[in-house]
Amino acid sequence: MTLKKQITFAVLLLTSAALFLPGCRDKDKKRANAEANKARAELVKLKAEMLNLKTQKALLNEKLRTATLARDQLARQLNELIEQHDELADEAENSQQSNEQLIVLLEEQVKKAAVLQKQNEQLKAVVEQLRTTIKQQQAKIAEQLATIKSLQERSAPEPVVEPPEPNESGGQF
Repeated sequence: MTLKKQITFAVLLLTSAALFLPGCRDKDKKRANAEANKARAELVKLKAEMLNLKTQKALLNEKLRTATLARDQLARQLNELIEQHDELADEAENSQQSNEQLIVLLEEQVKKAAVLQKQNEQLKAVVEQLRTTIKQQQAKIAEQLATIKSLQERSAPEPVVEPPEPNESGGQF
């Protein structure tokens, strides 16, 4: 039975007792008064219970409102965290793609560097060969120059001394 029904029942019991009691005997009157007192006490008890239930209901409503606010705030925070996670995941994916591109580029550069290193070694070898050839050619040229100089010295005509020119007077000196 609900609290309102209990209160209504108690009020009806008191009212009916008050209507029927004036014509009864004292014994019945005492019994009716006792029942009325008992009903009044029950009514007071029920009112106190009702007040207590209203207070508990208000406290529970306040707790529910607090819990709802906390839940809503947590839901907002969760949504923000999900958005941040998605952004970070996108950034991580972009970084991964950039890293992969940089790795490919680095591998290409390493290959190019290896080719250039090989070409450099080949050029050094060619330069060394050219130096050796130049030294050999210089030695041959020096040898040929020495031979030419030697030949020139052997076949050089003796200096020709020109006779003095006659004076105008017809004589020599």
